[in-house]
This record gives sequence, structure tokens and C-alpha cells, in this order.
Amino acid sequence: MTVFSYRYSVISIVISRPLWIRVLLILGLVWLLLAGTVQAQDEPLVVTVDRTEVTTDDTVTLTITLSGGGGLDAPELPDLPAFALVGRSQSTQMSIVNGVISTGATYTYRLQPVQTGTVEIAGITAVIDGQSYTADSITITITAGVRPTLPPGVDPDVAQLTSLGMFMEALVDNPTPYVGEQILYSVRILHPSNTVLYVPYQLPNFGGFWSQGTSETTYVEPRQGRNLRVIDVATVLFPQAAGETVIGAATLDLPGAEAVDGLHTEPVTVQARPLPEPQPAGFSGSVGQLELKTAVDKNTVAVGEAIKLQVLLSGAGNIPALAAPELPTMPGWRAFDLTQQTESETRNGRLVGARLYEQIWVPETGGDVVIPAVEYSYFDPQSESYQTLRSEPIPITVTGEAVAVAETAVPVATAVAVAEAPAAEPVADQSAVRGLKEAALGGKTAVVFPVRLGYWLLWLLPPLLVGGWVGWERWQAAQAAVPRRKRAFANAQRRLKEGAQLPPEELSQRVLLGYLSDKLEQPIAGLPQQTQLALLQAQGLADERVAQVGDLLRRLETERFAPLPNGGEAAIVAETRQLVEALEGIWER
Repeated sequence: MTVFSYRYSVISIVISRPLWIRVLLILGLVWLLLAGTVQAQDEPLVVTVDRTEVTTDDTVTLTITLSGGGGLDAPELPDLPAFALVGRSQSTQMSIVNGVISTGATYTYRLQPVQTGTVEIAGITAVIDGQSYTADSITITITAGVRPTLPPGVDPDVAQLTSLGMFMEALVDNPTPYVGEQILYSVRILHPSNTVLYVPYQLPNFGGFWSQGTSETTYVEPRQGRNLRVIDVATVLFPQAAGETVIGAATLDLPGAEAVDGLHTEPVTVQARPLPEPQPAGFSGSVGQLELKTAVDKNTVAVGEAIKLQVLLSGAGNIPALAAPELPTMPGWRAFDLTQQTESETRNGRLVGARLYEQIWVPETGGDVVIPAVEYSYFDPQSESYQTLRSEPIPITVTGEAVAVAETAVPVATAVAVAEAPAAEPVADQSAVRGLKEAALGGKTAVVFPVRLGYWLLWLLPPLLVGGWVGWERWQAAQAAVPRRKRAFANAQRRLKEGAQLPPEELSQRVLLGYLSDKLEQPIAGLPQQTQLALLQAQGLADERVAQVGDLLRRLETERFAPLPNGGEAAIVAETRQLVEALEGIWER
């Protein structure tokens, strides 16, 4: 049946029925369309390519988009023998609205065809909020170009790479950064420009740094009297503590490559400098080049009506880890929960983005008021000085007489910076504003229905159905968050068993951070330690337990770069297990 005939049949069925049946059918169709739209917007895994017909001279852009409630694992790419990976980038988003965390991540891969024929990119798998999803397969047709490639199915080996004159090098753009200042660590793989090779590589461990995204670019540059193709793998790093840190060697992921000169990089030393003293009052550790803007959605408001204050921090730096600004308070105003939304991406080798803070305020008295300026201090490593941003005061006119705001208002929550970052949720914001207005205005209104009550009930059915669907979706999202906390201890035990072959300090760090992330229902690996501990304190954990967690995390980070004494391997794992068991006993009371 064609689309046209199908539509004609549906229309015929609707028209041929009595009026009341026609109304019900139309309302049902509207409900199905709206439900389908809501479901499509919540698709957790989306995989696309920019083209399905290419030559060996072209590239294919593969994009993987993930969305969920906080638990996003990196997608698993299938074997791609028909392609060489010549570019890769990643961006993350996070938002917190009414205490509910929503996260998103986009992974982009540039693929260079290295053989001809019809090939299939098998279904890509990703684990989102503890559930595995698999996308549909994608078929791509590849025809011959003019650039030479390796024969289909032939993988390069160490001997072949050595004969081609391939080599690697590593460097950082700034070996003496300040603590919290961005540096760019680059691994460059070079080989003759008239070949297209797919050679997997292994990056070093970045312990001691906040690692925020790796990107790949490919280009040709003259070296040693000939043109060489360069695969440049760049990783954005932020040193977390002052002192010397050695970044280990990167190698090609081929048997024997570590033993062949040129097929691995030399270690790179970074000497991080402490931030200058004295530090200004109100400085919370933010480093970069930042801008501050504030705004409200309206400058005239009635007593009991909600307004939204927005504070935007943007610029270059470790955007996902920025400390929250201190928002003003005003007598006679009730403040609701603070929400955060973060967006960041690597652009031209720098991490840039923005962090938006929003708070709903409701005035209880009338009159002209001024929202005070918001101040924010940070350290600018380019000028090697502390800077203080100051927004403009915002005048507000409040009309009407004093009224008591509904006691359902939520007290102002302390904002704690979180990592990995996100898309805005205007629908949720608007519904929150409407809810506040209704709660603030209160009052009872008499509603008189006409005699034909059924007529009005039919008109009320669509919003009731849509409201029920949205409520069901939100209820499911709320329920999905519970199991993660409940299975945190079981996940920790599973990690202990599955990671038995890992170095003990790495296993212990993975178990402890994984357990805390499950309990807090947000990823904390890579966050500055002071932020990790602040998150635990916000959950009401006793100071001595927080200090115990901080001490173990510091020792685990240090011992990753120093050999453990005899017997220390088992002791550090046992200590981690005992701490997790003690924390579980506290949280389950």
C-alpha cells in the first residue's frame, strides 16, 4: 500500500463515522503523533554518516550521539578493516534541572576508505544508564580513487612500517604551565604521504591531569626532504597539582612495536607551577580566560510571579570543572533550586565552552529593587594575574501588594561544579516557571461547565493524555536513577573480580571512583579532588570519612607513578574494599 492510499484510507474511515466517533479518532491520532514525537526526542543512541557513496580519496564522517541520565559509557566501534581512522573528536553536555541530571555526548570519527567494494559498518553498541543499546548497521559503497592504498585485508606489521620510514614523536605546547592551566599533549605519527595506513596506537596514562577530550587531524608536511603524512593526536590536559609529572610513552598498538626505535615516543616531563600568592578573596580555583554575563527574563514582575536569573560563564579553560559563582540574595524574595547546564568542545586545540546557572526568584513585596552585581574571580595564565569579573546590576520593578509565597518552594541549594557537559532543557524550565506561578498565586477559582459536559471532556482529553505521557516519562526517569544507587556496591564487587589483572593501584582507583559515581549518580572521575570531596560533603558524609576518601585517592594517584613495597599490592586493594564496605554501611542506614 502506498503512502497516499494509506492516508486516503485513514481519512475515509474518519469521515464515514458519526461525529462523536470522528472526534475520538482524531484525538487518538493526535495523541499518537505527540507520543511518537516525545519518544523520538528521547532516542538514547543515534548513529549517522554524512555519505554512503565515496571513493578512496574521500572521507566519511561517522557521528555517534548519546543521551541519558548520567551514565554514559564510550561507544564500542566494530572492526573497520575497510577504513583508516584519520580524525576523531568528542564533545559532552550536562544539565541539572530540579536535581535531575541529563547528559549527552557526541563522538565524531573521520574515516578514510582503504579498499573498494560494498562494506558494512556493523551495529555500534553503547551502554547508557546501565542498559546496552545497538544501532542499525550502515552500508557504504566505496569506489577506487587515484591515491595508492594497501591491498584489501592487508594489515601493516612492524617490519613493513620500519621499511616505510614511519616514526612517532610526542610533545606538549607548554611544559611549565600553572596548576589548572590548559596544555596540549600531541602524539604525531608520520609516514610517506603516498600511502594510506590504518595503524592503531596506544596513548599513555594521564595520571595527575584532568584529561578533557582527544582529537585527531591529518595533514601533509615536508620533513627530511620529502612529504610526510602526519596523524596528529592531540589531548587537552589540565595539571591538578604543582610539581613534576612525567607523561609516559605512546606506542603503536602492534606486537613488537615497543622494542623498535621510532615506533614509540619518548616520555614528556611537565613541571606545573603553583598559582601565585596572595590569592584574592572569593577565588575558588578557576583558571583560564573567562567572561561573565547576567540577565533576567523580565524586568517588570508582579508580586508572587516568578522571574528567572541567568548567570553565564564562558570562555577558554576547564569549563566542566568551573566553580559556581556566588549568587546574590535579596530580602523579600524567595529563591528556588539553582540549575546548571554545561557545554564544552575542543576548538583549535583549546577547550572552550560555557556554563549557565539559572535560578527562579519570586518577590513577596512590591517596589523597585536592584539585583546586585555578580562577581567572579579567576586566574589568567596568559597575563599571569588574577582577574575579577563584575556584572551590571539589574533593576527590577515589582507591582502589587505583599503576598505569602507558597511553602512548596525549595530552599536554595549549594551549587557544586560537575564534569562532562550538555544541552539546555527549555521545556522543563518553562514548565517549572508555570508551576511556580500557580503555586505563588494560589487562590481558588470557580469553574462553571456547560450542560454538555462530555463536549468539554473531549476537548480536555488531548492535554490530559499528553500530560499523562510526560508524567509517565518523568516517573520512568526518576525510577531509572534508583537502581544505580542500589547496585553501587554490587558494581564495586564486580569491578574487583573483573579487574584482577590490572595494577593494584589502578584497580583500587577504578573501584573507589566507580562506587562513588554510582552513589552520587554522576561521573566524578577526572574532577578536581576538592570538587569530589565537596560532592561527598553535600551528601552529608561525615568529615572524617570524607578525609579518609581524600587520603586514599591521593595515595592511589601518587602510587601509580612509584613502585609499591612488597605486600603493598594486596594491602591497597584490601584497604579500598574495606572503605567501600564502610561507606555502604553508612549510606544504607
